[in-house]
Amino acid sequence: MKELLIYLFRLKAFILFLFLEVVCFFLIVRYNNSQRQIFISSSNAISGTVYQFSDNIKGFFDLGRENESISGKNAQLLQQIYRGSARSSILEGELLDSQYVFHPARVINNSLFNIRNSVTLNAGSRHGVGARMGVITENGIVGWVQNVSKHYAKALSVLHVDVNISAKIKSKNILGSVQWTPPDYRTVDLKQIPKHYGEVAVGDTVVTSGYSTMFPANHPIGIIQSISAVEESNFYNIKVLLIEDLAKLDFVYIVENKFAKEIESLNGE
Repeated sequence: MKELLIYLFRLKAFILFLFLEVVCFFLIVRYNNSQRQIFISSSNAISGTVYQFSDNIKGFFDLGRENESISGKNAQLLQQIYRGSARSSILEGELLDSQYVFHPARVINNSLFNIRNSVTLNAGSRHGVGARMGVITENGIVGWVQNVSKHYAKALSVLHVDVNISAKIKSKNILGSVQWTPPDYRTVDLKQIPKHYGEVAVGDTVVTSGYSTMFPANHPIGIIQSISAVEESNFYNIKVLLIEDLAKLDFVYIVENKFAKEIESLNGE
C-alpha cells in the first residue's frame, strides 16, 4: 500500500492535469450547444457500435438455440401441410387427421463421397425415432433411418447405391423410382420410366409417390435435368438434379408414419 501511495505521489502532476482536462471538457460541453450536440452524436455512435457488437456476440451464442426453435416450428408447419394428406381414420377411439409426425433433428455427421453414404442425427428412440423412418428437409428428401440408439440415429443417405425410393413425375403422375449412381452427389437417376411416355420433359418436377411408408406423397425430390434413350432398353435414362444440396445439411426432419406398421404387416414386410 505504501509503495502504491508513493507511486501515485510521483504522478501527482499528471493526475492533476487529467482532472483539469476532464473539468474543462465538462464545462465546454455543458455550456456550449454546438459542442454538446457533437458530444451527444459521437456518444450515440460509439454506444451503438458497442451495443451492436455485444448483440452480435449474444446472437452467436444464442444461434444454436434459435435454430432449434425454428426447426421445431418448421416441423409443426410440415405436419400442418400434410395434415389430412392421408385418410382420416378412427383408431382406438381417437380421430387421427394426420398420418405423419415430424421429429426435428440436427445432422452431426454426413458422408458424401463413398458409394454407401450415411447421415448421423442427434435424435434417437427417446425422441420417438425408429428404424425405417424417412428423413427429409423442407426442400427435399435425405434418406431413411437404418439404426437407432437412445439418443442418436443413423440414416442411409439417398446418396447410397442400395437406396431406392419410390417417386413420380408430379405433373404427369408417372411412377418410377430414384436411385443414386456415383460420383455426382447433386444428381440421382429416375428409373423405370417407359419410353412410351413421350411427354416426359426436362424441367419436370419429381416428387415422392406416397407408395412408401417412409415419406408423405408429393414431397419434392428434384428437377429432371436430362433425358436420353438407350436403344436396347425400354426405359428412359433420366438424370434428376436434387433440390436439396446434401452437402449443406444441418437441420432435418424424421418422418414418423403412424400407420407404417399396419401397412407393412399387410404387405408382409
